[in-house]
Amino acid sequence: MFHELEFSPEVEGPGLQPFLHPTHVVTWEFPVMAKYRFPLPARLPMWSRVRPFIDAGPVFRTTGNLNWTSPSNHGIAAGLGVEAHLWKLKIAPQFRYLRWARDQNIAEEQQHFVPAAVPDQVEFLTAITFP
Repeated sequence: MFHELEFSPEVEGPGLQPFLHPTHVVTWEFPVMAKYRFPLPARLPMWSRVRPFIDAGPVFRTTGNLNWTSPSNHGIAAGLGVEAHLWKLKIAPQFRYLRWARDQNIAEEQQHFVPAAVPDQVEFLTAITFP
């Protein structure tokens, strides 16, 4: 999934150079998720079309256009959602939580401030497939 990170220009402290405008980092995220669908009672007719699920696994990302940043390249994700069969479509909305590893700190090597990415991320995703 394509995801653009934005670092705001709010920097304070002695010897730190503020950014003149927001900085963007282009990332591509590659989740490797295992999904578990909950078994539901067949005697309830509404459960024949809707099934809750959970998924979890590692997430990897590549970065481009770093702009003096160094976001981590791996993390872990967990999600919760439902699958619904409507007409000839399968729709699966879910909430996913991602926790990224600590950014690779290169500030000491370059002797200037390197902004850090927020390690927690919550997403709302919807998959639409033709079964």
